[in-house]
Amino acid sequence: MASASRKRLTSSLPLELGLGLALALPAGMAALGLAQEGYLSDPHAAYLAKVYLALDRGRLELVGFSYPPLPLLLLLLWPSPAAPPILGAAALGLGLALLLAEAKRQAQILPLLLSVGFLLSPLPLYLLAEDFAQVLGLVLLWWAWTLYRRWLEEGLSFFLFASGIVLGLAVYATPFALPLGVLFALGIGLFRRVEPRAWAAASLVLLFPLLATTSAWAYLSWLFTGGGVFLYAALPQETPPLGEVFLASPAYLLTGLFLLLRFRPSLLLYLAPLLALLALPPLGFGYSLSLAVSFSSFSPSGVCRALPRAGESWGPPSWLGFCRL
Repeated sequence: MASASRKRLTSSLPLELGLGLALALPAGMAALGLAQEGYLSDPHAAYLAKVYLALDRGRLELVGFSYPPLPLLLLLLWPSPAAPPILGAAALGLGLALLLAEAKRQAQILPLLLSVGFLLSPLPLYLLAEDFAQVLGLVLLWWAWTLYRRWLEEGLSFFLFASGIVLGLAVYATPFALPLGVLFALGIGLFRRVEPRAWAAASLVLLFPLLATTSAWAYLSWLFTGGGVFLYAALPQETPPLGEVFLASPAYLLTGLFLLLRFRPSLLLYLAPLLALLALPPLGFGYSLSLAVSFSSFSPSGVCRALPRAGESWGPPSWLGFCRL
């Protein structure tokens, strides 16, 4: 049964990948048009400056051990102002393909509605034109999020370990991978009934790839450059007010209102983006409004998987109808 399901999912991936790339094409073309007109955002200019400096001096470690390293390494293969919007659009298309595959597997319309709202907003164009590293990070975080939810549903350690591997790659594009991984580990005992030893073992399975890649990159950075690079230095220091983030995230607010009808420990997954956003400003770290809004959109598409089992009471039937969309 499981192998047949995986076979059907694999056979449909090319179609979903093509559709995802097609959906990302308009924003990618618009961002590319801005680049051809001479517009170059400060993050993209900083990335290209580091790449050009590394190529001119023949010191690739200047790129590999600057943060974030993943977009810099990609630009090293194509050092052009046209590269960031095109690479960002390709990453966005991959993310949309993953979302379509997940929506098909769950037989839900809600993730599709959220993606339509995202595509109709200015966020895709802004992210592609301003900082394609945020697109890379969001796609990888979404992939890790879906794998973690697969583990919650099926209990297979493979999905937990795969989520850790993707988070380990995501930390090379966005520092949000670290707090999200910690929240995932803390939530293991809340989302599933496990003994303390099993909780510790599952946390190790999840966090080992993330901590290994982060530690390896930090050590090599110190070895080759003589100094470490603090991950969160890449984030903007000024953050938008949380109320502004909420006003720009109606789907997140609407889902939170529905969750007030009945509290369940598994529904704490909804709070993961909010907790990550709340933890950064007191520590002196920041985030942009576009990143916060996109990051908070993860929860509404995943909360419905935590519905009560058959026979359990929930509350007004409107919530059940909303989640079965």
